[in-house]
Amino acid sequence: MVWSLRVAVLWLLLVLHLQVSIAGELEDYLTEQLVITQVPGFSCGIVKDGSLVYNFTYGVTDIRTQEPVKPDTIFIQASVSKTITTTALLRALELTLASNGDLEGALDQSIQPLFAVVNPHFPASNMTFRDVLAHVTSFNDVWPSFYRRIEVGDPDPVGDYMRDYFLQDGQYYRRANFHDFPPRTTFDYCNHAFALGGHLVELLTGLELDAFCREHIFAPLGMRDTSFFLRNLDVTRVATCHQTIPLVQAPLPLPHYGIPDYPAGNLRSSVLDLAPFLLAHIQDGRHGETQLLRPETVHALRRVQFPSVADYQGLGFYYRDLLQVGLDRIGHSGGIFGGRTELWHELSTGVGIIMMANGDVGSAASSLAWRAIIDALIVAGRDF
Repeated sequence: MVWSLRVAVLWLLLVLHLQVSIAGELEDYLTEQLVITQVPGFSCGIVKDGSLVYNFTYGVTDIRTQEPVKPDTIFIQASVSKTITTTALLRALELTLASNGDLEGALDQSIQPLFAVVNPHFPASNMTFRDVLAHVTSFNDVWPSFYRRIEVGDPDPVGDYMRDYFLQDGQYYRRANFHDFPPRTTFDYCNHAFALGGHLVELLTGLELDAFCREHIFAPLGMRDTSFFLRNLDVTRVATCHQTIPLVQAPLPLPHYGIPDYPAGNLRSSVLDLAPFLLAHIQDGRHGETQLLRPETVHALRRVQFPSVADYQGLGFYYRDLLQVGLDRIGHSGGIFGGRTELWHELSTGVGIIMMANGDVGSAASSLAWRAIIDALIVAGRDF
């Protein structure tokens, strides 16, 4: 009995020693690569086996104050926001049109009874919830209206912008807001379509998107530092975005801003907050006592929706495999003015990674370094 206990203790010490060694080597490597990226600040995490097993921070939240990045520093999430919006829309469908358990049927229902958008090039065509989440709506991102509606602080209600952009009497309505191909025939990544997905949550449930997320995602998972709006956050802990000035390659601090299509890119969160969210997706929709989504909904999310159109796109989440291992790594990346993010997990290993930075990653060298960090975290995660 004593001998068995000694062996167990020695084994535990060996495992802890190996993990410390892996973590030390990983931090050295991450620091080397982050110097190449030139981002002012960075935070990352590895999740596995139901918990956050590794967290690393680097740099500063603002080059003017030199405040160091901490584990609970809040970053803008760019297009990783779409993973929250996807989850919210799927949960809203579970509670409404799919309350009978028929999610596939609900996904294939037209959105037009809720929001009367019509592609003027194909007026008889309908668009479905599945189309919105798989980027095959035939909607087009036209940016002048977007830039006019960027705000310092929080954005206006997304429904106002959606009506102005998509409906014929809208301020920004143009035929160019729609492609000249019908829905479900061509993949075209569309931020405005995802913004409409966020508004569809509101139309289905009667709750504003952020309020719905607080009730059904953030609060159940203990995500206290996550919101689409600055007014719901401790702004002193929100990292400043820094946009690189091309001619001098120097970072320019930006004011905290809000974008009009905010369900597609305006979420702010921390590694500590996103860890339970990612774990829930890894664990078939469940983390702790919280069933975020039904298991069958998560399985549907992971399925490629239109293989002949985009053989990597699920519902909101998509597959990307920098190590060329097939359809195994699913999640989302994000890039926005002065910010870069990643959220991925491997189906085969259950390893998940979260990355966020408050700077651009634009040059060839910095992009390669950023990709190297993604792979390093995934590989290290398998050994934790």
